[in-house]
Amino acid sequence: MNAWSDELMKLLKLALGNPASTVELGVLIFLGCLTFIFALAKIADLLGAHVANRPRSAIVLVVLVVLLLGISAAADLYLSQKVGAGMRKFVPLATAIVVLLVAVTPITCFVKKASYMTSLFSLVLAVAAAAVVIALAAAAFNAATSGNKGLESTRERKDSLDKIMQ
Repeated sequence: MNAWSDELMKLLKLALGNPASTVELGVLIFLGCLTFIFALAKIADLLGAHVANRPRSAIVLVVLVVLLLGISAAADLYLSQKVGAGMRKFVPLATAIVVLLVAVTPITCFVKKASYMTSLFSLVLAVAAAAVVIALAAAAFNAATSGNKGLESTRERKDSLDKIMQ
């Protein structure tokens, strides 16, 4: 059980760009989920899905996250040992693509009452929108962190100049 939870956390952090703190991880998860739900509802509506609302988008998000994390963790734990070292880093990506095409898109077809291509296209665009928001939020966290470090080094230089001047 510990190997599974470690693997799930590793995959979650990998998907979110290895956030530095737990607060940053929580904010990135929240922003990604919110963006995905709103983007999927709007994109599916624009593409002509019959039932394109936010509660159904939240259902798709839960199914997507559970299936992707669970199957990717299982593939990384059991399948990556049978794959060569050079291909090992592509196991989570390949698993995510297969799960999206084989499992999540048909479920989205059912939930959104849309065709396969409409569901696939709306899922891909919603995931891309969430990825952009997560990348921007992570960049903002990194900028704030580096700004704090720059401020500290400026204070140190000022203090050393004050000591020299006295």
